[in-house]
Amino acid sequence: MSWIRKHRKNGGFTLIEAAVGFLIIAAAAASMFYGISYAKAQIRDVAIREKAMEELVGYLEFWRAKIAHKAFQTSDLVQPSSPERVVLFSPFDDPKDTWTMGQEVIEGRIYRDRIEPQPSPENPAIDYYPIHARIEWDDPLGDKRYPPEPIRLEVSAFVFK
Repeated sequence: MSWIRKHRKNGGFTLIEAAVGFLIIAAAAASMFYGISYAKAQIRDVAIREKAMEELVGYLEFWRAKIAHKAFQTSDLVQPSSPERVVLFSPFDDPKDTWTMGQEVIEGRIYRDRIEPQPSPENPAIDYYPIHARIEWDDPLGDKRYPPEPIRLEVSAFVFK
């Protein structure tokens, strides 16, 4: 003990102790940065999926109302739709959001299958129109090996003959 006191005249840190402390702080900062980045990416993915669901539901409700009011032509139903483009994520939505800087606009594509009227099994005076649609998008920041799963929905429209 006296040997340590003899060679250590001031009570400061050695270079090795300072380097170890610096490495511990750097590792903690790096893991916190990674965790925050991962959380932001997850929040962004959830926001994109939520917006995709909203757009798809709105699209299907539009077609359901169009069929219910008989505001369509037969050719509208027979042909599958060409993709309708919708914006799912835009870094320009909120210019105060700094974490969206440098990110791209993400567009979704809504596809509608062919709509074929079918007679209702319960009431022959009613036609039943099943409407199937899906929305797909590419995520440039996501994992290229696992593209986002498309969302598929189906609604029905009933029309009196």
